Amino acid sequence: VLGDEDGETISEKRRMTNRRVEVCETRNLGTAGHLHTGLELLRQEVEHVAAAEPLPFASGVLRLEVNVAQSENTLAWMRTMPTQHPALLPRMYFSSRASPSIPAGAPNLVQNAVDPLVGKGAVAGVGAAAVWQGCGDGRKVDHVVISSIRRFLLANSPRVCVLGGARFDPARETSAEWQAFGDFYFALPTLEVREVDKGLIAAVTLAWDASPCATSSAPDAAGVCTDCKGTFSEAAGHALRTVDAVCEARRQGGAPRPHAPVATTDLQHTPEWAGWESVVNKNLARMAETLEAGKAMQVADETAFVGSTPERLFSRCGDWVASEAVAGTRARGPASDHQADAEIAYEMLLNPKEHDEFTIVRESVRAALLDVCEGPVQLEMEKAILKQATVQHLYSQMSGRLRGGATEADLLSALHPTPAVCGQPRHRAQGIIAEDELFDRGFYAGPVGWLTACSSEFAVAIRSALVQPRASPAAVLAHAPPASEDLAAAWAHIFLYAGVGVVPGASPEKEWAELNLKTGPFRGLLAPPPSLRDMPNLPAAWACALVEELTRLGVTYFCIAPGSRSSPLATAVAANPRARALPCLDERSLAFHAVGYARGAQQPAAVITSSGTAVYNLAPAVVEASQAGVPLLLLTADRPPELRDTGANQAVDQAVDQVKAFEGHTRWHFDVPAPSQATTLRFLLSTVDTAVAHARGDHGQPAGPVHLNLQFREPLAPVPQPWDAEALLAGLGEWEVEGGAFTRYLRGGLGSGGDAAEAGAGQLAGLMRRSERGLLVAGELGGAGEALAVAMLSQQLGWPVVADPLSGLRVRGVESGPRGPHVVPFMDQVLVVEGAGRELQPDVILQIGVRVTSKRVMAFLDEASEAGTPWALVHAGAGARHDPSHRVTHTVRAPPLAFAEAVLRALCPEGALEHAPEDAGPDARGRQQGLTEYGARLLIASCAVSRALDGALMRLVEDGEMAEPHVARAVASGLPIGHGLFVGNSMPIRDLDFFGGTYTSRPVKGGAAASSHYRAPPLDTPEAAAAAWMVGAPVAANRGASGIDGVLSTAIGYAAGLQRPVTLMVGDVSFAHDSNGLLMLRESNGLPALAVVVINNGGGGIFSFLPVAGLIPQDTFEPLFATPPGMDLELLCAAHRLPHIRVENPRELEPALEMAWSVGRHCVVEVMTNRTANTLHHRTLAAASAAAVATSLHITGLLPLPHLPCDGGMAITTAAYQSYRLPLRQASTTGVVDERRGWLLRLEAEGGCEAYGEEEAEMQLVLVCRRLEGVKLPVEAALLGGALRQWLHEVLGFAPGVLVPSVACGLEVALMELIAASRGTSLLHLLLGRTPPRLPDAAIFQALLFVLVVLSAGVATRHQVQMAWWRDARLLTFGVHAGRGTIEEVALEAARLVTEEGYRALKIKVGRKNRDPEQDAALVQAVREAVGSETALRCDANRAWTLAQAQSFGGLVKGCDLEYLEEPLQRVEELEELHRTTGIPVALDETVDEAMAGIGQSLSLLSNLRPEQGVVALVLKPGAIGGVENTTMLTQWAQQRNPPLRVIISAAFESP
Repeated sequence: VLGDEDGETISEKRRMTNRRVEVCETRNLGTAGHLHTGLELLRQEVEHVAAAEPLPFASGVLRLEVNVAQSENTLAWMRTMPTQHPALLPRMYFSSRASPSIPAGAPNLVQNAVDPLVGKGAVAGVGAAAVWQGCGDGRKVDHVVISSIRRFLLANSPRVCVLGGARFDPARETSAEWQAFGDFYFALPTLEVREVDKGLIAAVTLAWDASPCATSSAPDAAGVCTDCKGTFSEAAGHALRTVDAVCEARRQGGAPRPHAPVATTDLQHTPEWAGWESVVNKNLARMAETLEAGKAMQVADETAFVGSTPERLFSRCGDWVASEAVAGTRARGPASDHQADAEIAYEMLLNPKEHDEFTIVRESVRAALLDVCEGPVQLEMEKAILKQATVQHLYSQMSGRLRGGATEADLLSALHPTPAVCGQPRHRAQGIIAEDELFDRGFYAGPVGWLTACSSEFAVAIRSALVQPRASPAAVLAHAPPASEDLAAAWAHIFLYAGVGVVPGASPEKEWAELNLKTGPFRGLLAPPPSLRDMPNLPAAWACALVEELTRLGVTYFCIAPGSRSSPLATAVAANPRARALPCLDERSLAFHAVGYARGAQQPAAVITSSGTAVYNLAPAVVEASQAGVPLLLLTADRPPELRDTGANQAVDQAVDQVKAFEGHTRWHFDVPAPSQATTLRFLLSTVDTAVAHARGDHGQPAGPVHLNLQFREPLAPVPQPWDAEALLAGLGEWEVEGGAFTRYLRGGLGSGGDAAEAGAGQLAGLMRRSERGLLVAGELGGAGEALAVAMLSQQLGWPVVADPLSGLRVRGVESGPRGPHVVPFMDQVLVVEGAGRELQPDVILQIGVRVTSKRVMAFLDEASEAGTPWALVHAGAGARHDPSHRVTHTVRAPPLAFAEAVLRALCPEGALEHAPEDAGPDARGRQQGLTEYGARLLIASCAVSRALDGALMRLVEDGEMAEPHVARAVASGLPIGHGLFVGNSMPIRDLDFFGGTYTSRPVKGGAAASSHYRAPPLDTPEAAAAAWMVGAPVAANRGASGIDGVLSTAIGYAAGLQRPVTLMVGDVSFAHDSNGLLMLRESNGLPALAVVVINNGGGGIFSFLPVAGLIPQDTFEPLFATPPGMDLELLCAAHRLPHIRVENPRELEPALEMAWSVGRHCVVEVMTNRTANTLHHRTLAAASAAAVATSLHITGLLPLPHLPCDGGMAITTAAYQSYRLPLRQASTTGVVDERRGWLLRLEAEGGCEAYGEEEAEMQLVLVCRRLEGVKLPVEAALLGGALRQWLHEVLGFAPGVLVPSVACGLEVALMELIAASRGTSLLHLLLGRTPPRLPDAAIFQALLFVLVVLSAGVATRHQVQMAWWRDARLLTFGVHAGRGTIEEVALEAARLVTEEGYRALKIKVGRKNRDPEQDAALVQAVREAVGSETALRCDANRAWTLAQAQSFGGLVKGCDLEYLEEPLQRVEELEELHRTTGIPVALDETVDEAMAGIGQSLSLLSNLRPEQGVVALVLKPGAIGGVENTTMLTQWAQQRNPPLRVIISAAFESP
């Protein structure tokens, strides 16, 4: 790599380049709602840094980051920047391409090579903090170059990123047009904007290095030209100039520059056809002889290298690297004909010539990768199709693990140039290229990409172009210079580069055609747009001007239905390079699609239809858009006046005027007259501008639909017809040249959020200061900025947030706690408990966003308002009222983010809430540190609901029952970060509200160092890097009119507007109602992937919850209300060529969702459920939630709660254990033990509280004690239902099943006792709310556990629990070891226990040694006769019998009325036969112990129980099954069986 230089020089180079900078630091400045706000924050911080004391380091990197919640296209942002400002050069842009989907079952190691911290989004940078450039000496990107770059890339700043590229062949002499780039060119951008999954990161980087080689543009000793500031102060000054220039550009307008006019003055091929044919034939002859023998950079001025390549060279993350092979090219089929497209791909797959070329490329790449990897290279996709917008290729991908010490230099040397762009063997092919090609490739086909501290990605720069502002020297190309010197001086030269692979069997003609196919998209971009003066007729010019004006206003998405009268509009859209057309034959679906697009893009879409009934098909979507405040532009073509009211075809009668078709639902409508020479285009343009302003809400009313009814006369087709262009275009000279809109509506006041937000904040600040029980309600939010407003208010005020599902705050990736809002996701379920609303009543309600789905939550807010609680509503919609219950006391019409910022300024003018006035409530100070006591109580109750739902749903899954709530929970919890969610009306939106929640609100995950109750993940994890400012996901539904129509089409449009994948959760009736929407998935390319989850319950499930379901006959209810579609969705999807996955078992659901989310294309997941069972499931889950909430409210109401997350509970100060040895009061059943030995765990907490738990495994106790000391124990651990198990797992690291059952049991009891002791009460008092009566000592442990289980499971009232203490069971045995030798003696003892001691149940041990079943039966008969019929009798055989023995016993005791026979058989699978032949009821004991044994404890071993087996009860020994949590879970499971199973709690007397 280093040539033949002497060893001393090589060593010096390596020493210098391997030395890292002295400091590398990243500072995060928080979150901004919009990019312009974030840039201003950066400017202020850079200004502060520049004025402060310089950092005392000779070299370093300082990165300042701002998270931006509102997404923005980075390329569009770059277009707002000046092109020649010296502080903004170089300009660099790189957009990664995600690899095609891996087939199901493949290992997909490629994903290991993608860095989640950097992400897959685009990055744009301006200015350079440091530059590395080859100096024209033919140097490759070797180890020295990579080391020189990596000096500035350290792991503690993982997003510091260097971008650049290198020449295809550095050894070849550089021609004039490539001089500005050098042999290679890499830069560390000064200002960078990066797209991430849920927003942007804007960053400024300062880099400095005092070493001489870094501060001079002259080559250093290694031959690398490095440009970097020498001091920190110089770097800060340079960064400030760059940021000032960027902010100034934003202040000057901030909109992308109008597209420059394009006119191609000279188009020439190099080589031309004759030379091409000669070169190809010559190289084919060379091959025959051989076989017989054997992205974008602008570096200076306006010189730029741009491209859009399909070929990734490699992607690296840590030790993992992935590469791919791309070869073979075919055009895509027509967008509307997937069959033709598939046939083209199939022909390419089978083509021998393409196969040979592809195999050469793939095996060459694989061999090269093997050279730099240790171990095998995994071929993850052997041969597949890579589809792009206009072409498709053969494709393969592979991955491996880099060998130690390998760097990007090794990868570039091994993999570049690839056979696809160079040939094989590499050195000979490069010689042929240098000989035969008439131009210097420069960076074309060279490596371009980026590097960070831990990752990198490079692509092969094919399909690329070099852009120069002036004509290149004549010697550059072997063709004549442009004909006009004036044009050459005024217009840029653009060099388009493309190539083809030549293999045996190739033909010059076909390769020439492929070459033109590859350059086609570029040539299409350079084609001049149609000039209005060149239009063939007046209607065409009229339509062209209308579409052009709309695109200038940002309306670039056109939904077009076919029709003759609208032909001028459709052809104008097709001809406009900035317009995107989405065709569909169904106008209703098309209109809903436009509504969805506008929701996602927050920009209006235009719908184009013909006249007649086509117009009225838009009505449902217009109503939805009007009710929801969604901007929408309706362009309906119509007959001219002379054809109206004349009976002309498709001319709607004047009595039902087409222009008034949507009157009452549009913000504005206008009947635009037919084009006429008497009317100038100024009228049309002004009308269009007014319409768009009305649609956006710029006229003081809510955004919504606007209708332009456009009259057209013949000719409708683009046939030539004379017209006067000068008259029509009069006064539009400036409009034609500048490229801006004709009329600009400037927003102020409300749009900026200034006055309204400040006024509202000023009036409400006093209420917030005095509040002790403040409540935030997040309704339907309009984007990330509004979600950020909720997060800011919740964080700073310490208020809980009741979040509607459409807030986007209740899906995966939304963090609750220090970095996010304190979300209470299950408030609806909390309010199920009677009286909860009154107990949890807030003193101030602040609602952000309109529309709350939950009726219970709305009733709760109404009740609070009726009691005098102030209720403030903040929303951005002008003019509209959102107060269905007429109880809102304050309405603020302002952008929520502006309002939140104003509130925080009003509450803490000095920047901290500690400066609250003296009259502030007790919770007003220090709120930045945690959640209020009121909020903590809500959050604890909500978490209890979450655990209860998880447990109940798990039991349904174990039983194989597909529950619709499980679907909602799985979608919400599994939704990939960066994806959107669209929800159907009826049951899906309600299930998401009832059962969907946030999944990161968990008890503290730290140990002694943890200082908060809810702790975010560490910043060095990819999840934390992504979630640090993720305060919402895009979630939407058609809740304006709440109809079930158009849901699929709206979701497709929503994905198009978001430009990200979307999941739709919808019912089968709604899906069937809009099945025409599938046409858009079949016929359209370029739409983001839509995963449709159809819940198929055979009809309208919501009606089963209404009173009508039980009041009319079933045969009437089904056709009139349930309306089952009776549709085969698999066949329907096949007809539209869409993948279909059918899910019938709950265990299939999550894998199906994962597949749908990973395939990278549209997919339908059909989940089969049962309407009748769904009603029962909802009731079961509601009961489980109610029990959990009742317990939670009791515990948290009994105790004062610490502020959260300041205090994570009480700290455990001491954990120790001691041995004990006690004689037994009664002989054991085995007869070999007369004493009990074990250890007692003693816990002490701050404040002197202590508790004990009995345990039996000393080795584990040592570890338990070590981990317990110093951690904080939260009070909600006493809620059980999974809370304590979760805390043990996440804090102490003990997964379920890791601890010996007796250790787990003793630990859990000790922890709960400690919580009770810390509050000065007993555990029973804590759980029951009263002091229980004194219990017999022998029953205390048993009764305690029984109380815990029954209360937690909600299976009995407290009175029933109290009575249960006295229904104790006594164990009876006889024989040698028991000391009772006869049946008569045992019978007498049994009678005494019942009459004198009050026992109500007796258990008899049977199946003992030296005793046959007949003797056992005789004993049972004698005892029954002695105690009478009122006492319950149970028997326990401990699996002692064969089937025959048990059948004998069962036959003899049929008249003894046994409650059950416990574990009678050695073989559990024979229980069914025993029950069939004897009818004896059975209880399980050891079977339960075995089911709960080990890691990953599961009910799966018990879920196969059937009524035919005769099992009626479970005997649970907490010490044997792993503690109180498992006992609770099993009790709940048993009570939810059909029929329910009895649960008997047994003391841990015999636990091992």
